[in-house]
Amino acid sequence: MDEERALRQVITDYQQFVNAGDAQGYTTLFTDDVVWMPPNAPDRTGKPEVLSAQTATFSQFTLNVELTPTEVRVLGAGWGLVLCSVRAILTPRGEGDTREQT
Repeated sequence: MDEERALRQVITDYQQFVNAGDAQGYTTLFTDDVVWMPPNAPDRTGKPEVLSAQTATFSQFTLNVELTPTEVRVLGAGWGLVLCSVRAILTPRGEGDTREQT
């Protein structure tokens, strides 16, 4: 598989894991030394922290995420850049309002 196609596959996998609520699968997309900086939440370091945070999110919400790559670039050996537009619908598993984020 060429590098650009591999980058696009990561986006496909990301979307599938999130929509399935699969925190274990989601975590496989990151290196062991990940620094994860989600919006409106504390930074996390390492796979165990990412797994814990995503498990909590997936237990609170059902997510429907649609990622559309707008730019995919191979920058060099082992490095790439992917920019995406994101549309996400978060539906609480309990009480609360559904939220859409773009």
